[in-house]
Order: sequence, then structure tokens, then C-alpha cells
Amino acid sequence: MTEEPIVEAYAGAFYPERPVSFTKGGRRVTVAELTRQWRTPDEIHFDVVTDDGSRFEMVYRFSQDRWQVIAR
Repeated sequence: MTEEPIVEAYAGAFYPERPVSFTKGGRRVTVAELTRQWRTPDEIHFDVVTDDGSRFEMVYRFSQDRWQVIAR
């Protein structure tokens, strides 16, 4: 079973406006740069670069109120 990420996201006008950090293997990882963002009817996607230079796609599914973090 995979660990569900815990995501901290900025929420100004709506949630989630942009991710700030997430857990990976029990460790908090900071998002250093948001390189791309797009929406589908039920999801919002973020391509991010973390503070250690790793790249991830972060997906928030509105209907499930869940995040998925995918290594790139």
C-alpha cells in the first residue's frame, strides 16, 4: 500500500491555489518552483521543482478531496 501524501497548499481565492510542500517517505519536501499548472473538470495539476531539484506532478482531485504526487 502506498502512503498518501500530506500536502500543504496556499489557499487564497480557492483551494488549492498552489502547493507549498508535501510529505515523501515521512519527510517534508518544500516546493521551490511551480513550472506549470492546468485544470481538467475534476482535477488541478501542478508541475513543480522541489528544493533539492527533483521534479514532480502534483494532482488534486476535487471530487475525492485527495492529492497524488508523481515523480517525474
